[in-house]
Amino acid sequence: MQKIKILYVFPTMMQSNGIVTLFFNYLERFNPEEFEISIIAGDNEPSEAYIKYMKEKGYKFYLCPKIKSKNLFKIRRFFARFFKENHDFDIVHSNNNILGYFASKFAKKYNINVRIIHSHSTIHATNKIKSMIIEWFSKRAIKLSTNYFACSIKAGEFMFKDKEFFEMNNAIIVERYKDLKANKDVNKEKFGFKKDDFIIGFIGRLESQKNVLFLPHVLKALKVSKPNAKLVIVGSGSDLEPLKEEVKSLDLVNDVVILEALPGIFEILPTFDCFIMSSIFEGLPMVAVEAQTALIPCVLSTNITEETKFTNAVKFVSLEDDYSKWVDAILEVTNMNNCYNDKYKFNIDVQAKILIEKYKELIEINKNS
Repeated sequence: MQKIKILYVFPTMMQSNGIVTLFFNYLERFNPEEFEISIIAGDNEPSEAYIKYMKEKGYKFYLCPKIKSKNLFKIRRFFARFFKENHDFDIVHSNNNILGYFASKFAKKYNINVRIIHSHSTIHATNKIKSMIIEWFSKRAIKLSTNYFACSIKAGEFMFKDKEFFEMNNAIIVERYKDLKANKDVNKEKFGFKKDDFIIGFIGRLESQKNVLFLPHVLKALKVSKPNAKLVIVGSGSDLEPLKEEVKSLDLVNDVVILEALPGIFEILPTFDCFIMSSIFEGLPMVAVEAQTALIPCVLSTNITEETKFTNAVKFVSLEDDYSKWVDAILEVTNMNNCYNDKYKFNIDVQAKILIEKYKELIEINKNS
C-alpha cells in the first residue's frame, strides 16, 4: 500500500509551542504503515525533546530560516530549493501565514494538489506594522491554498471570512488528565507549597499576546480575601524579565513562582486551584482544554472564544474590568461542582479519526484538480 505523504509546516519547534504539541498528539493516532510524515519549522531554538521524538517516530525534519522580515528572501530560497528536491507530497498542511505562503506557492508549482492553510488565532499581531505584514502574506496564502482549516469558528471567520473551512479541534489525550486532581496535595508539597495555599496558575509562552503582566495584579487583588493565595507561571519568552520586574514592583516576590521550563504539565497542573488566562487574543488555547480535562476551574479573558468551554466551572472576564471582577470569578468557579458538558469535542481518539478521514477526502476531491 502506498503511503500518504504529509508535509507539516510550523512556525517554531520550541518546547512550549501548543500547535506542535497538538499535531504530535494527533500523529500518535496515525498508522505509520499508512502515513509518511515530514516537518518544516522555523529555526527558533528547536526543542531537543521534540527533535528526539521526531527521530524516534521516523519523521523527516527540516529547519528553515527564522521568521523575521530580514530573512524573507532566505525563507523564499529555502522553500524553492526544498520543493525542487522534495515534491512528492499528497498534502502540505501549513500552520503559519508567512511560511504557509511560501509553502503553498512552491507546492502549487510542483502540482501538490492538497494545500492547507490553518488559522490558529483571531488576530494577526498586536503590533500594527507586524499585523499588516502578516495580513499581506495571509491573503496570498489563502489564494494559493486549496483548503482551509481553523482551530475554532472564531479563528476561521477571522482569517477566511465567508469561505468554507474545516474546524480541527484542539484535541488532547484525555486519559492523561482524568486523575490528576487526586495528586493535588502531593504535588503542592513537591513544588514547595503548603496544602492550604490557594494557587492560581498559568502555563504558556511569555509573550505580549498572553498578557502575563496582568496576572500579578489579579493576585494582589485576590490576596485581600485570600492571604494564602499564590501565583504560578510556567513558560518562557520575551516578557520574562518584565514579568519579574512587575512582580517585584507589586511586592509579590514571595507569592509568585515562575518556572521557565518543565518536561510536561502533568505535575504542575494539579497544584492549581484555578487556571487563569488573560490573553489579548487567542484561537482556541490548548492549555485551557488541558486544564478543563483535569477538571481545574478556569477564568479566561473574553478575548478567548467561548468555544473553549466544555466544563461548567469556567468564567470569562473582560480585560477592561477591574481586578476585583477577576477575583470574583476565581472565587465563584472554585466553589462550583465541576463536570464535563461535552466528552468528545476535544477527545483526541475521536478527533484523529475525523482528521484522517478528512485528509483522505481532500486527496480524493483534489486529485484531478
